[in-house]
Amino acid sequence: MIVPDGYLDALRAEIERLADAMGVFLGRASADEVEALHGAFAQPFSPANPEHAVHELVAAWTLKRVSARDDEQTELDIGHLWHEIERLLVGLLDDAVHGGVDPSGTIFGFEKYEVFDVQWIEYLIGWLEHSPSSGKIAELPTGGVVVEIADDTTIAVVGDWGTGVDYPTQSAAHVAAAIRTASPDYSVHLGDVYYAGADQEQHFLDPWGPAAGRFGSFALNSNHDMYDGANGYVHITLQDPRFHLHQQARTHFALHNSSWTVVGLDTAGPASWKHLYMKGDVDDDQLAFLAEQVATGKGLILLTHHQGLDDTTSAPNDPLYSKIVACVEAHRLGDGPWYWYWGHIHAGYVHTDDVAPFRGRCAGHGGIPWGRARGLERSAGIRWHEQTPSTIGSHRVTNGFALLTLHGDRLDERFVDETGAVTYTVPDA
Repeated sequence: MIVPDGYLDALRAEIERLADAMGVFLGRASADEVEALHGAFAQPFSPANPEHAVHELVAAWTLKRVSARDDEQTELDIGHLWHEIERLLVGLLDDAVHGGVDPSGTIFGFEKYEVFDVQWIEYLIGWLEHSPSSGKIAELPTGGVVVEIADDTTIAVVGDWGTGVDYPTQSAAHVAAAIRTASPDYSVHLGDVYYAGADQEQHFLDPWGPAAGRFGSFALNSNHDMYDGANGYVHITLQDPRFHLHQQARTHFALHNSSWTVVGLDTAGPASWKHLYMKGDVDDDQLAFLAEQVATGKGLILLTHHQGLDDTTSAPNDPLYSKIVACVEAHRLGDGPWYWYWGHIHAGYVHTDDVAPFRGRCAGHGGIPWGRARGLERSAGIRWHEQTPSTIGSHRVTNGFALLTLHGDRLDERFVDETGAVTYTVPDA
């Protein structure tokens, strides 16, 4: 693998910052948190997601070095670490070890937001600095907000868009321009502001303007926002006039008209810190809110950051899946389909109707560069996934968003790419 000039020096600098953060953490964290750190990174692993395998290998290697007795610590051998990374990739990726694309569409390259971008280490540093015992996690408000909308309404749904626009491909800027062309009444960001949710003004708010809905926008909490303890999300994004519909505090919401209820939930705040907020969860306050909305008997569209189903296996993502499904099925009236849109996975795809009690869709391809997801092509539970070749490179596919149109009791679902082209219209049941 050809490593760009200066890359290993940049990686060394980031690892030194991570080592410092680990040292501080180990000196002040609770016993349970220290145990969680070692449980996450100190043991051999074979994760299903190679993207995080690389980051976890760096963290495990750093933790081993930081935890050694003073007389056993040695200078950082960055060459040895890189050899271990290459060995891991050969075992996990086969044909993706040379800057290729893994079956989930993750790009193993050195460009910004690709796997070897050294700044991904920032989310690990943020996670350590904002552990539950740090006192740095923002207080997440309770209670949801309800907004009445017209019977004919369009909603743009875009996930994992918070990359900013100052990187070579500028995919997020192109997606925002495509949303502006669609002129939705409301826009919803499904969450993820990179790298650790801290620099909200640079990476999210300023470029959001073209993507904003005519009547307002919503933003969901996410795992990357939680790496800053949700401080940027709560104290900056929710306070911004462009997101006034949140009423400056509420993290979950519902949009109502005579036929539909669109519910957005915070699945990151209740998620487990020790699992790096990766799985998603929902608390009792939000389940009560969801039950109240479902009991209206209207059609349901659920929006979350975390996925309800795994992308390649269509297996339930628990505990989130079980809690949501149990709540909806216990309180809904009628037997018509209900819909669940999520981000988190950096792809655009539609599940088949038979894999769950709901219609599952992912719109997590708003900004992160990603490639052709071969794993989705082989999945019996996937009806469609975005695979339009990008003009930027043969290994990439286009980013995009979902556009939902409510016409009375009818829902039209379209996936739109960053050029403004409709790449998929979900067939009627």
